[in-house]
Amino acid sequence: MSEQEREYYVAGGDDLEKARAFVAEREAAHKAMDAMAAKYGGTAVTNGRFLCGIAMDAPPPGWKKAGDVKGQLFYLPKKTTKALKAQYQEIIGVRVKGAVEFSSLFKLAGVMKDGRTYNGPIRILHMSWEWVGDTLLLSVPIGSGFVPNGSRLLKMSEYWAMKEQTPVSVDA
Repeated sequence: MSEQEREYYVAGGDDLEKARAFVAEREAAHKAMDAMAAKYGGTAVTNGRFLCGIAMDAPPPGWKKAGDVKGQLFYLPKKTTKALKAQYQEIIGVRVKGAVEFSSLFKLAGVMKDGRTYNGPIRILHMSWEWVGDTLLLSVPIGSGFVPNGSRLLKMSEYWAMKEQTPVSVDA
């Protein structure tokens, strides 16, 4: 049996306000990525944190292949002219914050897990969030020093009961 690595809190009070604002900012950044790609006539290809390129059938003049995803090519402007450099900077300038930034909202550093205890690599666990239905949960690495400000610690049995009661949506 594996050692428990996380605790779960129902977000409340100041914690909930911080988390909701962060999630809203992430959603806005993802929309900005989609809008940026649409501006150039394609769809966004991301790694979850920034635009890796724009997928399209044929790139505009001065753009180069940046890669492909499942056979769909994506492109970025070459940095050969001022105009293309500006396009490149505009495209890569849209960023999405992740778990490191989320943890820092709560003044937490990551918790290192030494791989020797489970015959694997060293891992750094950060605080994250999870929606279970309409409830925002905080997923907190044990040992992080998290001090709740309005949030309530869940027993693991409560956490799993919430997960079991919430229908899973499957995209068709």
